[in-house]
Amino acid sequence: MKYLSFLIILSSLLSIVLAGADYYKILGVNKNANEKEIRNAYRQLSKKYHPDKNPDDESAQHKFMEISNAYDILMD
Repeated sequence: MKYLSFLIILSSLLSIVLAGADYYKILGVNKNANEKEIRNAYRQLSKKYHPDKNPDDESAQHKFMEISNAYDILMD
């Protein structure tokens, strides 16, 4: 079951990347946000959607992956 969940999340994440998601929108910041604003938005959202806080919520786990991906891309 966990393997299937992982595959679903991974495929969803891949589709987001290929679709050219608006990473600023995912984190809820303006396109001219600085690193500190991006970091703060990521921390707040990652705490809210962390899999440990939402163990049985597939959508929260998906959102957490989406947030993490957006943060990684914007901070590069």
